[in-house]
Amino acid sequence: MVEIAGTDMVKFAKNGSNVTTAAAKVARAFTGRPLICVPRQHPFFSFDDWFIGATAIKRGIPEVHHATTLLFDYGDLASLQALFAQHPGQIAGVMLEPATTVGPCDGAPGYDRLRPPTAVVAQWPGNFLKLVQDLCRREGALFILDEMITGFRWDLHGAQKLFGVQPDLSTFGKGMANGFAVAALVGRREVMEVGAINRPGQERTFLVSTTHGGEMASLAAFRETVAVYEEQDVVGHLWNYGGKLMTGLEEAAREAGVGSAFQLQGNAISMNYLTFDAQGQPSLPLRTLFSQEMIRHGVLMPWIAPSFAHRDGELQRTLEAARKALAVYAQALEAGAERFLEGPAIKPVFRQFN
Repeated sequence: MVEIAGTDMVKFAKNGSNVTTAAAKVARAFTGRPLICVPRQHPFFSFDDWFIGATAIKRGIPEVHHATTLLFDYGDLASLQALFAQHPGQIAGVMLEPATTVGPCDGAPGYDRLRPPTAVVAQWPGNFLKLVQDLCRREGALFILDEMITGFRWDLHGAQKLFGVQPDLSTFGKGMANGFAVAALVGRREVMEVGAINRPGQERTFLVSTTHGGEMASLAAFRETVAVYEEQDVVGHLWNYGGKLMTGLEEAAREAGVGSAFQLQGNAISMNYLTFDAQGQPSLPLRTLFSQEMIRHGVLMPWIAPSFAHRDGELQRTLEAARKALAVYAQALEAGAERFLEGPAIKPVFRQFN
């Protein structure tokens, strides 16, 4: 079974929202403070009101439910420092993903987006995660990493290992049981014990209650998934396959003459394609068109998530579909995407109106 450094206790649940909300509750209970800080660039932490109310979708959520959630900018330590200065002694925790398509060590000497970050990269003085960790330690707030996506993909021990940090609390899910419904909140014993029920006289913290919390199939799937990860080097395959896919897609875009209008952001394990119009502005119609044309040629790719099931055959099929899709994309840059779309363009998830 996998061991996460600095993890003494675990609370299992059925989905990620449950454990991120539990992490916020633990942080408040442990510190006696009300506020939680999250980066505005990270799209999703929980379907619960404390987070969703801090997005554009506020309908049905009283302001009091999200007034304690504060936003800062990932990669900008000054924006987080400003929140601590504005709310002295009131911030319970800072919750963030270790990395998305933007990482904490982008720009570090020796950083290679096709490979896992090395220890030398993690020791870079500009490592944003280390800067946030140090700030939290100084201010008495908990440092919380949401590894729902990065955990069991970037590294079997979490992206926190690659970037050389040790959070007070971490959340995991998604890849940890290969699609089965299980998630986990893990952390230091002294922090996690605020949710204990075996300490007579301690005031209780009601963490998580799930009707199916005792269901064992998902925990068995978790154990077996970890065994497969270890025996077959799943993480190594994901990085390797992702690197080939990223390189191939960029080459296909250059061949189609749209290298500046179709770009790959991020790294091999967590990439995203960006679409720009002829004026260099982000374009959702063009993103929709690319996805449409990929589907036409047998590949469903609204986003990119390499899988252990993806092999050379899937790679070549994807790249061939991309070449054909990007040929249409090139025409749309000149004539307009609307001429080629067979349905409405996609819209951002976090929008106020349909």
